[in-house]
Amino acid sequence: MNRSDSSSGIQKSSSFKTPESGWDEFMDKIFSKNITTLPTDFSIKGYKFNTDGNVFAVEIATKEYYRIYNYGSLDSNLNLKEAKNMADIILLIEKEFEVERLYKDF
Repeated sequence: MNRSDSSSGIQKSSSFKTPESGWDEFMDKIFSKNITTLPTDFSIKGYKFNTDGNVFAVEIATKEYYRIYNYGSLDSNLNLKEAKNMADIILLIEKEFEVERLYKDF
């Protein structure tokens, strides 16, 4: 893989997977990390933004609720509760669905 061009390592695939622990337990875990109420990274006091790095976009919807928000520079902000929760959510998704990020920075 050419590390200077991130698109060179991306392959398209799709499948429907069930979380390793089952949907009920997975949803309990993800909601315990406040996925629907986490503030955006820009609204967190003391959040540090790097000039380069990964940004994670969260899009969540229920029958009565829709929200999209971002978290960037997680590796520089793991000391903040909100960023730690977001990192935990990402790690949970990776574990439960057996997916792997292209670049791991935390």
